[in-house]
Amino acid sequence: MSTRPKKLRHLLFVLFLALIAFLLLMPTKVQPVNWAPPKAPSMKDGLFAENQRLNAVQKNWRPRHRRARSLGVGRPGLPGQRPA
Repeated sequence: MSTRPKKLRHLLFVLFLALIAFLLLMPTKVQPVNWAPPKAPSMKDGLFAENQRLNAVQKNWRPRHRRARSLGVGRPGLPGQRPA
């Protein structure tokens, strides 16, 4: 078995690691600055206040389909299934 492919693979791997190390450690011109976030809005009043206007609405809807009693999986006699 030739060692040439192994050496080439090893060389490519070392070059790849060197490239990654260079990109991670390369100095940049970006300067960090302090940032103070704005004050959080109130949850008691204003835009995010609790809304109770729809509590008095009568819910007058019916489901569009009936619920299945069972999935019908397995052999008859298992719990939750009707005999065939």
